Amino acid sequence: MRASSREPDTVVEIEKQSQLRSLVKSLSWRFVATFTTFLLTYIISGELTTAFKIGPADFVFKLLVFYLHERIWLLNLAQQLPRKRVLKTVSWKVTTTLFIYWALIQSLNESEPFL
Repeated sequence: MRASSREPDTVVEIEKQSQLRSLVKSLSWRFVATFTTFLLTYIISGELTTAFKIGPADFVFKLLVFYLHERIWLLNLAQQLPRKRVLKTVSWKVTTTLFIYWALIQSLNESEPFL
């Protein structure tokens, strides 16, 4: 495994991580995550128009949130490296899950109930 593809283990390695790396990581994940949100929205609502409304908004909003999230975590680095990985995962999952539920509720309030 290449050294650049693993999680950093030292403060020096963390400080070497660039803003460009965070942006590229954000973009690649956003494509995967937006597709899953699009698919989930379509499955729940049964409407492609709803999925096409939420998909682009999801992409832009979460891209910005993830980039900021990544940069904040890199600023708060040296003290808790092992614990940081767990907290980062949990905080990101909670943030995105809340946004998805909010977006779905908003889209369902605008149309007829799907049940």
